[in-house]
Amino acid sequence: MNQKRRLPLLHLFALVVLLGALGLSLLADGYFNRGVASGADLTPIPQTDVNPLGVNTLMNDDDPATIDRTLDLVAAGGFTYVRQMFPWYAIEPEKGQFQWAQWDRIVAAADARGLELIVRLDKPPRWARAGQPNVDQVPDGPPNDDADYANYVAAVVNRYRGKIHYIQIWNEPNLAGEWGGLPIDPARFAGLLEATYRAAKQADPAITVLLPGLAPTDAKGPDNLSDLTYLQALYDAGAKNAFDIVSAMVYGYGYSPSDRRVSFDRDNFSRPIQTHEIMVRNGDGDKPVWAAEYGWVSLPNDWQGQ
Repeated sequence: MNQKRRLPLLHLFALVVLLGALGLSLLADGYFNRGVASGADLTPIPQTDVNPLGVNTLMNDDDPATIDRTLDLVAAGGFTYVRQMFPWYAIEPEKGQFQWAQWDRIVAAADARGLELIVRLDKPPRWARAGQPNVDQVPDGPPNDDADYANYVAAVVNRYRGKIHYIQIWNEPNLAGEWGGLPIDPARFAGLLEATYRAAKQADPAITVLLPGLAPTDAKGPDNLSDLTYLQALYDAGAKNAFDIVSAMVYGYGYSPSDRRVSFDRDNFSRPIQTHEIMVRNGDGDKPVWAAEYGWVSLPNDWQGQ
């Protein structure tokens, strides 16, 4: 092959190599940086410049000494946020009759240590679900009257106004076990969420309301429903203005922490990317996303069980 013919072929080869490298670069960028915003004109998202460390506690039945010891460890560990359940059945066992002693202790102990409580409000009493088919078998489920739950939430917010700044409305309503064994119903929950949001803001306009964490799953109902499908259904039902922060349950399950693959049926640590993309598509991308829970499955190599 003479020199004149070889030169164009070399140029063509170099062009193919460059185009291939560009394609690989774009693929790699999409893999590693999907969901990562960049640029000089980005608007900061509120509630993302706080201490990112929090811990879940379950001090419902603890004695005062155990509460103090628990929160001493939390504070010493450098955590700021404490997500603690305030179960409805324990606080309002009979309609209009409130039991505050245990929760007063927890609030006072957290406040004394400069810890921020994220109060999870769920676990309805039986009187609020009277007549439902699964009331004795499944302890969690929507109330018969949304106003009963809204009144309970408002009572908690009003009592601890100035000491509690964050509340979470319900928990994992996309799972049958958290929804009274009833068919999953995002529109029904959207109504409950909106009524409760209004009541909480009336009790304390400064309160911050967290959307409940949705369990990561690719289920399509009726017993369980994908967190991604459920979130979009909440937006479709008009619930966009009924929460201030989105909570995410971030479980890597058996996937590597560095697994950046994103798909409907992949429940890995990158799943919140899809959560935020749904928010963006619904004009809600300026709200923060907080991880309410996270972790991985960790089993021995010779594990034979389920």
